[in-house]
Amino acid sequence: MKVCESWLHQWTQPNLTPEQMIELFTMAGLEVDDCQMAAPEFNHVVVAEVLETKKHPQADKLTVCQVNNGEAIVQIVCGAANVRQGLKVALAKPGANLPGGLNISEAKLRGEPSFGMLCSEVELGCAETSDGIWELPKDAPVGEDLRTYLSLNENIFSFELTPNRGDCFSALGLAKELAAISNAPFQKMDVKAVAPQHDETLNITVADSSFCPRYTGRMIKGIKPHVLSPIWLRESLRRIGLRPIHPVVDCLNYVMYFLGMPLHAFDLHKMNREILVRRAGEQESIELLNGKTVTLMPGTPLITDGKQAVAIAGVMGSLESSVDGDTLDIFIESAFFNSIAMAGVARRYGLSTDASMRYERGVDPNLPVQALELATQMIMDLVGGTPGPVQIVEDINALPKAVAIEFNPQLFSKRTGIRLELSEMKAMLSRLHFAVKEKGENWEVSVPSYRFDVTCDVDLVEEILRIYGYHNIPSIAIIGELKPGKIEPVEQKIVKWSQTLCDLGYCEAISYAFVDPKIQQMLYPKEQAIALMNPISPELAQMRLGMWPGLIGSLIHNVNRQQQSLQLFETGVVFKGQANAPFEEVFIAGLLYGEVQALNWCSIERIYDFYDAKGHVEQLLSLYHLGDLAFQAKAHDALHPGQSAEILIQGIPCGFIGALHPKIQQELDLAQQAILWEINLSQLPEVLRQKYQPVSKFPQTRRDISFVISKEIKVSQILDAIRKVVPCDILKDLQVFDVYQGPEIVSGHVSLALACIFQDTEKTLVEADISALQDAILEVLKKEFNIKLRDGQ
Repeated sequence: MKVCESWLHQWTQPNLTPEQMIELFTMAGLEVDDCQMAAPEFNHVVVAEVLETKKHPQADKLTVCQVNNGEAIVQIVCGAANVRQGLKVALAKPGANLPGGLNISEAKLRGEPSFGMLCSEVELGCAETSDGIWELPKDAPVGEDLRTYLSLNENIFSFELTPNRGDCFSALGLAKELAAISNAPFQKMDVKAVAPQHDETLNITVADSSFCPRYTGRMIKGIKPHVLSPIWLRESLRRIGLRPIHPVVDCLNYVMYFLGMPLHAFDLHKMNREILVRRAGEQESIELLNGKTVTLMPGTPLITDGKQAVAIAGVMGSLESSVDGDTLDIFIESAFFNSIAMAGVARRYGLSTDASMRYERGVDPNLPVQALELATQMIMDLVGGTPGPVQIVEDINALPKAVAIEFNPQLFSKRTGIRLELSEMKAMLSRLHFAVKEKGENWEVSVPSYRFDVTCDVDLVEEILRIYGYHNIPSIAIIGELKPGKIEPVEQKIVKWSQTLCDLGYCEAISYAFVDPKIQQMLYPKEQAIALMNPISPELAQMRLGMWPGLIGSLIHNVNRQQQSLQLFETGVVFKGQANAPFEEVFIAGLLYGEVQALNWCSIERIYDFYDAKGHVEQLLSLYHLGDLAFQAKAHDALHPGQSAEILIQGIPCGFIGALHPKIQQELDLAQQAILWEINLSQLPEVLRQKYQPVSKFPQTRRDISFVISKEIKVSQILDAIRKVVPCDILKDLQVFDVYQGPEIVSGHVSLALACIFQDTEKTLVEADISALQDAILEVLKKEFNIKLRDGQ
């Protein structure tokens, strides 16, 4: 939200510097993000008049001009096509310094001397584009400094306003705040009613007053066509970030920023002369002012002419009914739309307009007529026309009710620890335009109609404290015993595992809990996600069912920026169930993509695979004594059918691991395979009580077993069978160290080599002990899996 300093001063004139105003605004909760002058720094630029022009004798595209700069008549060589006799222009005199480091000096252009330069708006930093030199009004005073003439040294404040302060999205609202926080007088603006000059009206019907309890408007006939807005209006709009369009539209935009009331104008010759305010039905569409045709969702608030939609109410009008250079008769709409009904309407169509932003945050329901009268007067001053009577259609019962709060003044000191005189608090509330009526020890405080954010007594405490000044709150040391809080077991695991993953080279990602429905549908096609009623964008319209959509979004973002190797992890809450009965679960998830190592002369290039992720998961889970860990092949819609496994702890499913499904990889246009894993922390079993035993002082013994076995048998089955016949306190380790397939191996079989590490805590194992253990292993393997020993075993 941008506002000109001069606009604020039309209502209040505190004796403050711009820096002091910024400090006061920010400390009162209205953050000033930036403050700049209306134009970049330049000097020695004056208003001048072109007295005579002639073609340059040596160049067809140059013009030799005789120009009055207020002190003398000088010759200027100009290349602009719009230069002509009698034109008032901006002249940069020799010695002028212009934006961009351009310095003006006397020069000869194709043999003709030139004593300065006629400037365009672009060259002075006052526009992004221009068709030639800047054409100033005919009454511009020749010789006056341009910065003085156009008030280009004025300060423009840019505010970062919170959504609850919809009243401050206007110069009026900010001026009220400035007057209150600086204790300066506030001068009300007297907007006089414009007398109607004809009796013609439109038939206005409000079919649904729940979203439009007050609709006002008036007809203005016979405006002048093909008229440009005056420079003061064009400059005012430029300074707040708007571009001039048409005098009528420019006036309405000015009023919107000035008073905070969005308005809209319809060309009466392009529509049926009727206004019907209703909600959209089935299969309706509208071509909007931005040229985009949208199919309207049923229930969308509409303005129609009885035959077709001419605007999405409070968002944007139709292109067909818009005002243009040929417009003669217009109808101006000034309506109050309910903020709750308007919430999310614009976002459903991928729109965000100045009008929708204000209606969603709340507009003063008492402002439409005042704004309409001001707009009417401005339009008549610029393009003439004859106004009709103001038409008002309203449902009093549907308008917001006046809010009166019962307030005990002692609550302020209880909540803040600050003691103020009752008269001081009453004066502060009065400066904010709250009406205070004493009722015994309590007050009845009437809230202004534009302050939708004040609903209860603690809100009044906040208002008094804002005016008192947060910086004036005394700093008092806390006296008492501070006890450390407890960390939940899940939080302990998250902290420890996050550090471990960082040590493994992962980077932590932090993403929204709401995700892109398209990506989520790819990953979880069989699950029903909880949709947001008012998403901040169509790409963030559902609550996440898992952590993978956010991680994949981060992956795409990084891959599009030429990142070739990624290790990402994220912890957070996922949302399951129905919208009326949701439940949450805590997850930790990771993603691997690209090459395992950066370029290195001594390393072998390879990309991340299933076993890299499996090793990381095993390392994480080994940090806690959770019980037996297993990876069991199981399909997942998001994962490769042949590279997908369920993570089991003590037989309890706790997560999934695998490679991204090739179809999803192709649809996301990923050059390489992504490896995903996730652990449901809410499903983890309790940490088992750990048992400690002394390290054995007796030596370890290794025995290798090599055999041929069917490919259909899983290694995990073999390892489990061995662990059943050899006590765990003797079998210290069991690893597969070789897998071989070759011509001498029977088809459909594979050769495995296992390393068995034996150690006893009470004695040295002799050959007879080790042979007995080895025989037991071979016996169970032959019995259960029909293994065949390799030669030499």
